[in-house]
Amino acid sequence: MQFQSTSFILFLIIMFLLYWKIPFKYRWGLLLAAGYFFYSSWNVHYALILLGVTVVAYFAALGMGRAGNRKFLLWLFVIFETGVLILFKYTGFLAETIEKVFRLSGSSAGFPVLQLLLPVGISFYIFQTIAYVADVYHGKIDAEGHFGYFAASVAFFPVLLAGPIERVQNLLRQLKEEREFSEKLGWMAFQRIFAGYMKKVIIADSLAVFVNRVYGNLEGNTGFPLLLAMALYSIEIYCDFSGYSDIAIGVAGLFGIELRANFEQPYLADSVRNFWKRWHISLTSWFRDYIYIPLGGNRVSRARHYGNIMITFLLSGLWHGASWNFVFWGALHGMLQILENTLNKFYRTSRVAAGLRRVCTFILISIAWVFFRADKITDAWFVLTHCFIGAGEAHDYIMNGFEALDMSYLQAGLLLFFIILQAGMDVCIEYKRRREITSPVIIGIVVIALFYFFRYGTDAGTFIYFQF
Repeated sequence: MQFQSTSFILFLIIMFLLYWKIPFKYRWGLLLAAGYFFYSSWNVHYALILLGVTVVAYFAALGMGRAGNRKFLLWLFVIFETGVLILFKYTGFLAETIEKVFRLSGSSAGFPVLQLLLPVGISFYIFQTIAYVADVYHGKIDAEGHFGYFAASVAFFPVLLAGPIERVQNLLRQLKEEREFSEKLGWMAFQRIFAGYMKKVIIADSLAVFVNRVYGNLEGNTGFPLLLAMALYSIEIYCDFSGYSDIAIGVAGLFGIELRANFEQPYLADSVRNFWKRWHISLTSWFRDYIYIPLGGNRVSRARHYGNIMITFLLSGLWHGASWNFVFWGALHGMLQILENTLNKFYRTSRVAAGLRRVCTFILISIAWVFFRADKITDAWFVLTHCFIGAGEAHDYIMNGFEALDMSYLQAGLLLFFIILQAGMDVCIEYKRRREITSPVIIGIVVIALFYFFRYGTDAGTFIYFQF
C-alpha cells in the first residue's frame, strides 16, 4: 500500500473519519491498529518484526530504571537492534565481501547466505527505538509505561516506511494531548500532501523514466545524456524523498500530529556541511546525536575530529545501502567536509562568492549522487569520465541529450514549469518571501497537474528511500 495508491487514499479517508469521530481515549488504539494494518499490507511477517523490535525497546527502556548495570543493558539492546538490522540488510553484503577477500588470498571458499526479504522501513524504526532507549539511558526522557502509546508511536503509519525519523517522545507527547480538528489544520495538511504528490508523481516519476533508461544502458548514452542524467537525478531524488516527507507530514497533520521538517531547501546550501543541515534532517541529527557527538565531535584534536567525520559518514553511507558504492558515497561526503574545514579560512562573504559557493556545492553534490545512483563504483566512474565526450561539437552534443529525453515539447515544457515552480517556492522560503497561495492559484496548479498526470503520467514508482 503505497502513498500514491488508491487503496492508501481510501485507507486514509476511513482512518481520518474514524479518528475524529471516536472518543479521544481510544484514538491511540486506532492509530496502533492502523499502523500494523498498513505495515502488514506489504507483508504480514513485517508486522511481527516491528512488534518484536517494539517489545524489546519497551522493556529495555523500563529496565533502565531497575537494572544495576544500565550501560550493559544499553549495549545489549543496541547489539540486538543492530543485529536484527544486519541480519536482514547486510548478511548478503558481508558474505560477498568475505568471499572476495578469500578469493584474493587464493581460496575458493564459499559462504551460504540466508535469502531474507528486507522489511521495508526497518532502518527507520530501528534507529527510532535506539534513539529512544539511549535518551532514557542518559536521563533526557522518562521511559513510557503505557505499552499501547509507545507501540502506537513506533508504528505511526505516516513515518513508518521512510521517516522522518521522529523522536518517540515527540509523538508520545502529541498522542496524549487531546486536540480538535479545524478547517485551517485540514487545509494546511492538504497543501502539504498535494505538494508531496506533485514532487513525487509529476516530477520525480517523470525524471526517473529518463534517468533509469540512461543508467540502464550507460555505454549507449555517452556524452550529454550522461551529464543530463546526473543533473536530473539530483532533482529526482530530492523530489522523490522530500515528496514522501511532505506527504507524511501532511498525513500526520490530518490527525493533529506535527512532525519535524525533513528538508530545508538543501540545494541552496553554500557548503556540503550546510547541505547536510538541510537534507534528511532527521537522519543527520540522529547520526550527530548518537554517533558523531559520542565519538567526541569537534571537541577533540583536529586529527580525531576529522576521523569522527569520516566514521560518521562511512556509517551513513553503509546505512543507505549494503554495497561499496554507498560506502564510497559516504566517504566522499566525509572527505568533502574535511576539505571544507581546511579551506574555510579562505571563504569570502560577498553575495557573489556566496552564489558561487552554492553553484559549486550543487555540482559536488550531483557528482556524489552518481555513486549513490550507479549500481557499481565502476559504473559511476564511467559516467563521470564519459559525460563530456563530444562536447567539442556543442550543438550536436546538446541536441543528442535532449533527443535522448524522448519527450514532446508540451510535456517537457510542463515538466519544466513544475520544476521551476518547486525551485521558486524553495527560493521564496529561503529568503523569507513566502506568500500565502490563494485558492484560485492552487486550483489552477491542481488542474495543470491533473492534466499532466492523465496525459503523461507513468506507473507509480516505489519511493527511492523505501530500499533503505
